[in-house]
Amino acid sequence: MTFNEINSGFIMPIQGLGFAIQKKEDKYEPTFQAFHHQFLASAIAVKACHKIIPDAKIGCMILYAPVYSYDSNPENVMYAL
Repeated sequence: MTFNEINSGFIMPIQGLGFAIQKKEDKYEPTFQAFHHQFLASAIAVKACHKIIPDAKIGCMILYAPVYSYDSNPENVMYAL
């Protein structure tokens, strides 16, 4: 596995990407730049792995964290989505 829970940077950037967002208005550019670097690193690792072991299964794992609404109120259900 190249990166575990690669999409966790959206939820917890300090754990998933290695840095804290300093200002709310600066959120997107550094986040997507960090994801770009992670995807490049993953692609390089996959390429190297397949060169060594052609039939290997390798890739990223995504974070799956189901969220349920507090109640059946449609506003709360939509917020949970």
